[in-house]
Amino acid sequence: MTDIDWNTGNKQGLVSIGSHRLYLEVSGPDRIRTEPVVVIIQGLGSCSSAWATVIRHLRPLLRVAIYDRAGLGKSERSPRPLTSENIVSELKDLLDVTTIKPPYLIVAHSWGGVLAQEFIFKYPDLQVAGLVLVDANNERTLEILDWRPFMNWIISSGIDIPAALNLTLRNQMSQDEWLQSRQDAAQPSHREQAARELAAYPASFEVLSRKNLLSREPPLLGLEPLVVVVGTNGADMQKLMKAASEIGFGTLEERARFHKFVEGFEDIDYSLQSSAQRLSGNSLVYSARDNSGHNVHMTEPETLATIITYVMDHAYGGGRFSRSLSLSSFSH
Repeated sequence: MTDIDWNTGNKQGLVSIGSHRLYLEVSGPDRIRTEPVVVIIQGLGSCSSAWATVIRHLRPLLRVAIYDRAGLGKSERSPRPLTSENIVSELKDLLDVTTIKPPYLIVAHSWGGVLAQEFIFKYPDLQVAGLVLVDANNERTLEILDWRPFMNWIISSGIDIPAALNLTLRNQMSQDEWLQSRQDAAQPSHREQAARELAAYPASFEVLSRKNLLSREPPLLGLEPLVVVVGTNGADMQKLMKAASEIGFGTLEERARFHKFVEGFEDIDYSLQSSAQRLSGNSLVYSARDNSGHNVHMTEPETLATIITYVMDHAYGGGRFSRSLSLSSFSH
């Protein structure tokens, strides 16, 4: 345990979990013991500062905890093997040391969806009162829609990916928030750890798929509320494909193959992500706007904060989602 009371006030800093220290940031109203705290699990090779705008919108209403996984952002590298199961064990250690006790409302982006499911499965006695999956992976992602060959091809082209995606203009972060997130992501130690996570990425799906969580009865979350937020990652891939075509990169066969992959991506991705509804008997799907791309937390932070608050209302106040509800009401 630390000497800091992480359940009151706005706190940030490095927390020892024994073998190394993890960076943690907690903010919002002082914790009411029975009310869930929002725990954010970011995507592959991402750090906490990328969520600054979402947290800014949530801070007046909800208590939020976000951390940098080992080796990313401000956190120290872990001596443990880099596996999805070790990652969730370290998250549990962090929550234990800081006495941030359940219930939790988990928000998970991209690969964070795999990690969130591992966490919920591994610690069934912890009360997870709700889940928001943000353009998230599930156990079948690489089986159905393996994006790595396309992205490796794009990276080998030398294209300026952030410029091609135009995230500098599309993001809804403040200038300071955006610049801080870019600076954190550019640190050599962060980039090295991001590469390690990418190397560990495929094995995490094999581990998760053995649990068959999408077919589980009763569902993993029971009747706890779940919203699946589906971004427009296909639109991002089309931008990258266009940039590669404009410089004539690759062979005709490669361009034809990846063009076909990109053209069919959006519909397959929507079906794949929507299948995560099976994790709860009380779930909804929200289709993000065309601007969203994959990084919904950067491009639609206010809408995402509204969705998280909505799930919290159902987690804390109780009640089933209305099947007639139009989630378009979340858009601004």
